[in-house]
Order: sequence, then C-alpha cells, then structure tokens
Amino acid sequence: MSSELPPRDFGQRLGVLTGAQLQTACDWLQLGRVLAAEPAPSGLFGQNLFLTAESGEFVLRGCPHADWQLPKERRIARMIHEGTSVEAPWPYWVEPSRQTFGWAYAIMRRIPGVVDGAKSGQEHREVAASMGSLLAELHELAADRPAAYELDCDDFVPFPMSHPERIALRVSELCQSIREARPEALRAEDDEWIAAILEEARPFLRDDFQPRFVHHDFKPNNVLCRRGPHGWEAHGVVDLMEGYFGDPEEDLVRAIGSFARVDRGLGPAFVEAYSARRPLRPGHAERYRVYRLVDTLVFWEFGQRNDLWFRPEQRFRAFASGTLEAGNPFG
Repeated sequence: MSSELPPRDFGQRLGVLTGAQLQTACDWLQLGRVLAAEPAPSGLFGQNLFLTAESGEFVLRGCPHADWQLPKERRIARMIHEGTSVEAPWPYWVEPSRQTFGWAYAIMRRIPGVVDGAKSGQEHREVAASMGSLLAELHELAADRPAAYELDCDDFVPFPMSHPERIALRVSELCQSIREARPEALRAEDDEWIAAILEEARPFLRDDFQPRFVHHDFKPNNVLCRRGPHGWEAHGVVDLMEGYFGDPEEDLVRAIGSFARVDRGLGPAFVEAYSARRPLRPGHAERYRVYRLVDTLVFWEFGQRNDLWFRPEQRFRAFASGTLEAGNPFG
C-alpha cells in the first residue's frame, strides 16, 4: 500500500521523511493508510510528529538520544497505564531497527487534549491546581528503593548509594561538566554558595521517604489538558525520558518554575492541590532549594555546553539566585 503524502522536512532532528517511509511504519502495526503527518508544535529536541492513519491518531517519536530512551519510555508508559489513572502514551511500540528511517523509532497512541491551552488567569489557575492533583496521582507509582532504569533488564535498578550521596554526586558531576564546557562559567564564589545551600539542607536530605516515580520534567508543556464540567482538567503526561524512582518532592520544581513565568500565584495553587493528596514532609522548604539548585545547574550546564540561552558575561549565582526565588511557594 503506497502513500500519497509528499516528502516533507520535519526539522533538524528527523529531517526529510517520505510518505513511503511513514507508510512502512504504519504497515508494521497494521494502522492503515497514512492520511496526514505534522511536526509536533512543542518539544525542545524535535523528536515527535503527529501521525493520522485510517485507524486513528498516533505519535511517531524517532532519532532517540540513546539506545535506552525508547525502551525506557515504553516501560514507564506501561507502569503509568497499569498503576495509575493518569493517561499515558500507551500502547507504546518500539521498532529498534534503523532500516526504515536510519534510526530507531516508536509509535504510540496520541493522548487527546492540548498543552498550554489556558488563556485567562482563571484558566491558568485551573490548570495549575489540576496539575497538582495529577502529579499526586502519578506518584501512586512506588518502589522499595530509589532506582534508575537499566536497559539490560528493561527495569528499574536501585541506586548504589544513599539519596544524599546521589544528590551530592549529581551536583559535583554537573559542576565538572560546566567547567569542561567553559571554565569561567563557574567561579570560586559560586562553589561556596552552592556548598552553603547543600549544607543548610543537609539535616533534611535523608532516606526517610517512600520512593515514588519522579517524572523529572513535569511542567505544562508535558501535560495534556481538556475542558471539563468545572474548567480545565489535566489528565495525561508525555515525555517520559527522564523518569526514575526517588523523592517525589523533586517533581515539584519544574512546574513551579514554569508557573512563575506566567503568574507567581500559580505555584501555590499547584502545591496546595498536590499536598491535599500528598502532604509534604517536614523540611520540604529546604529540600526545595536544593532540588531547584540542581535543576538550575542542569539548565546552566546544557546552555554552556551547547552555547545556548546565556550571555558570556552572565554569572551563575546572579542567574540561579533569581531562579531559586522565582515563584517559590515556600518562602
């Protein structure tokens, strides 16, 4: 069965794809004739395209960052589908062969809904509160110990260290990578400031929590919403590549940061809805600063390594201080 779709450029990562290639992918799963294909409008790395076939609406995700990415996302999507009421991209089929496109790919069900559809202040508050409830439901997924995905066993394997040790190691690795990319991007005074934040939170960074699934990129761009009888409702999650089992409070960070860029009142609405189902542990304010610091280092490292976002004269502490305080609902 041939497709009439003409070749189209789907962006820097996926490149030019032909209708015949897309039809081959659909034939693999017996999805019927390809009717349309469009680049996904959001996503930092341009891995996704929306695929309409005779049998329904799907997402094709290709050119993975590593050989573990698509199997890991499939594993997580299945866990969310089977263990929570959150909608996940399931079924999630992985084709490891590079024969069709030159890279491995996955096809998954497209979750109905929209991202970032709120317009008014009231709608943004509805989304924020609903996302808090959705995250609490997502955190139904629990594990005996904090764990990371391993491709060899297609499962999550416990970290070989304590939670405080893992956080300290992550900070150390990020700082080293930043200096390798651009030595002047971190100064001695930055090291002292980072160390002070970690020391202040040290009594509250313990292995005294129930490990939960941490999405780690939980923010409006990765949450599907729809209009319900009481306004906007968050109901689905996508972009599962960064997930692991750890302290569920780590998942509060990116959503709060995203909300702060819209309205500083949205973070408290999000946290209030979340904590109504999952009360926060003592010391959450101190831990938030550490988790926010780690996430800020993640963005600083990526920007320095890829020469993106930041001006050469920009200083880490000036940037990070504002980030730590922006929209902080814990004071």
